[in-house]
Amino acid sequence: MSDNPLIKAREAALKHNISAAQLQQLTETFQRYDQSGTGKIKMEGVKQMLKDLKTGDDNVEEEAKSLMESLDIDNNGEIELWEFVDHCGEKIGKKHNLLHAESQPDTKRSRPSENED
Repeated sequence: MSDNPLIKAREAALKHNISAAQLQQLTETFQRYDQSGTGKIKMEGVKQMLKDLKTGDDNVEEEAKSLMESLDIDNNGEIELWEFVDHCGEKIGKKHNLLHAESQPDTKRSRPSENED
């Protein structure tokens, strides 16, 4: 994998079949929470992300810690764009696979015998 953050993000997108439009949306979302503009989301950005996704004044400390641990693949204490894209790509892929499976005919169902009247 390249050291260039944009190339790494694109490689993660390709890994999960993320379209250019989806990558653009993920990049814009990432930038919203990259509060320092360094290309990395720190813990405060993760907390803000969780607050934006929730209603009410729930304590997000533990959830933020858990989310940071699951997204921070290289364990440097920050979420980089490629890590964000990789995580979201896994979620998008699982959703796509689920929807694709539901749209397929169920071939395991028993079919009426041709000999039945």
